[in-house]
Amino acid sequence: MAHQPMGGGGLEVDMTTGLPRPRTREVKQAEVTNRYQEAVQEAVGLAAELQSSPALRVLFNQCRDRLIHLAGKDEVFMALAKTVGALKHKLEVAPYLAEQEVLRIMGPQMASFIEEEQAAPEGIPAE
Repeated sequence: MAHQPMGGGGLEVDMTTGLPRPRTREVKQAEVTNRYQEAVQEAVGLAAELQSSPALRVLFNQCRDRLIHLAGKDEVFMALAKTVGALKHKLEVAPYLAEQEVLRIMGPQMASFIEEEQAAPEGIPAE
């Protein structure tokens, strides 16, 4: 938006009659479009400036550290984190550990034979 002394807003007045000029729908639409374009340009400029800003990285790190500190004291968050951790263990860690155990006991040749024979659970397509 253009910076004007005294705010620059207000009604447009017809200089000869002193009455406000009627604003048509097209004029209103053009004003809205201009404000939108100015806002988008400002946002793009700010995003480009912040992209390489070391100050933004410092703010991000401070916010992250503060959230970690607060989450560590919140009992509800700790309970949720334990639940998510248990699910992650069952979904990611346990199968990996089982695979490593099979490889250790049977060796890579026998382990690959088991993988070929193993069918995917019902409803899940085999890869």
